[in-house]
Amino acid sequence: EGMLFFRCATCGREFAKKEGQTITERWLSPISVALYGAIFNRSHEQAVSIAQMLVKQHPRDFIDRFLTEATDELAHPSQQLTHMLPFAGSPTEEGIRAFLRLVVEAMRDATREHG
Repeated sequence: EGMLFFRCATCGREFAKKEGQTITERWLSPISVALYGAIFNRSHEQAVSIAQMLVKQHPRDFIDRFLTEATDELAHPSQQLTHMLPFAGSPTEEGIRAFLRLVVEAMRDATREHG
């Protein structure tokens, strides 16, 4: 109810738009999976924990896709990340992007450790 779903004919990526919000990547995109753990806790420790968990639970192609998409999103914002998930505490867009940047850095560290 109140959600529209889209798929890009060129790249196959999926998007969603909730009534009153902007279009964002749909749930289960690499960025949404990484940010899910930040719904309630956006600490540095949580970013490291999320990165380590993703490296252990997902294949290398998912990790590579996450790093590519997240790095691109941080360099060239294309969506309102605060609209992607129901974050507690009304975080700012800058705050969510700062958290995503921490996850990217921790993911790079974790992939170096795990090969």
